[in-house]
Amino acid sequence: MAELQFLIEQSQATVFATLLLEEQRFDLALNLIKARSDLVLNEVFPRMAAAGFGVGKTQEQGQVEEALGIDVCHKLRALTASIYQNVDEDIASLRGAYNLLRDTMKTLYPERKFLEVIFDPTPIESDTTPMP
Repeated sequence: MAELQFLIEQSQATVFATLLLEEQRFDLALNLIKARSDLVLNEVFPRMAAAGFGVGKTQEQGQVEEALGIDVCHKLRALTASIYQNVDEDIASLRGAYNLLRDTMKTLYPERKFLEVIFDPTPIESDTTPMP
């Protein structure tokens, strides 16, 4: 973030703080994904192998839960839910932070041209199916 500290010097501390927050949100999502991957590699896969579950074989949910144990199942569900929530929130807030930064840069440097990122619509934005 050191390369963006010029924003503070340009009286744009709010923009800098917004970008700093986005970086922290990204790091949190990344750490959640890493924690889930570590859990799968170090706990889930070994327990499934010990239970004799074959790769690509269909298993009943109850059998999997019994083999993994309540603690691992709970961690796996909690991490997965947190990943979905954080990534969805990060995508939305990233768009806002990007627009804020781009608008600020255009104001600070009106003679310069800036790339524009056109984000794909989120599944919620692109879903035209009415809710039941």
